[in-house]
Amino acid sequence: TPRTGSAGARSFTPTKAAPQEVQDAAKDPTKIFGKYVLVKELGRGGAGIVYKAWDTTLAQFVAIKFIRDQDFGDSESQSGSQAVADFQREARMSAKLRHPNIIRIYELGCMSDRYYLSMDYIEGGSLFEVIHDSKERNTDTIFHKDTTKYLEMFRKVAEAVDSAHTHDPPVIHRDIKPHNVLVATNGTPYVVDFGLAKEVELSTSAHTMTGVVMGTPSYMAPEQAEGRNKDVDARTDVYSLGAVLYELITGRPPFQGGSVREVLNAICTRLPERPNEAIAQALLEKPDGANRPRPVPKPLETICMKALEKLSADRYQSAKDMADDIGRFLKDEDILAQEPSLYR
Repeated sequence: TPRTGSAGARSFTPTKAAPQEVQDAAKDPTKIFGKYVLVKELGRGGAGIVYKAWDTTLAQFVAIKFIRDQDFGDSESQSGSQAVADFQREARMSAKLRHPNIIRIYELGCMSDRYYLSMDYIEGGSLFEVIHDSKERNTDTIFHKDTTKYLEMFRKVAEAVDSAHTHDPPVIHRDIKPHNVLVATNGTPYVVDFGLAKEVELSTSAHTMTGVVMGTPSYMAPEQAEGRNKDVDARTDVYSLGAVLYELITGRPPFQGGSVREVLNAICTRLPERPNEAIAQALLEKPDGANRPRPVPKPLETICMKALEKLSADRYQSAKDMADDIGRFLKDEDILAQEPSLYR
């Protein structure tokens, strides 16, 4: 791992093979980082900043993630030793995963005290943007335009998550959400950020809470919401998959609120509305609209609610079980999930 030298010390002479945007970016010395040309910022979160970059060795675009650092014009956060240790450990863990629907890791390194991770660059957008046809949440959803297409996409995501769970040692994502699924322009989904989530983040607010629980509240299982991290396992990700499916169907996650505390409390103490109940409410509030949600068959609703059970023992016991039930639904076969008994 390189630890000396300047990130911009390496001179880069763009070749004719490099895209024009790379050649333009290479004219700015501040955008040269070793063998990479940082073309543009793709996004940032509480833990990192992601850039679209050109790898001059591989002659292809990659995505580079940096720990949030003041060297990149960010004075809000600095790379502490624990953050660096977590970044390195979890990046190495992610690099071991091999699945066609999991982002491939190319390199983990440090240069000029900037820790970075290079990975596949996916031309497209997040599943969140796909669901809402926008970067902002709304109750319109394109799921109902082609339910088979989006359920197949979701099934691939569940299978990718299961492949991580069955890895040796198992890898639990802990932050499955639409933002952490990238969808290529050809419709192929890719799961990103395995095990990298370390903070609580409310998607409707810029405020975060660090060091309390791990995950994003609206997609968080009850054991996460209560801070019972020792109880987090593969079934925790199953719950989050259920929350993603719920939003795919209804246009919103199972629980929303004005604060992190409100959302966490609801996850722990309330049952989510059944998807068709949420859809009926959305239709009352907005009866018009080409992409408004529509009622779904009960078996699909049952699959979703099975994944969202409060007790992990009552959920699907693996992401593969959930993916298989989605497959049965698509084939018009009987699903294995059952509605809870009246007693329970």
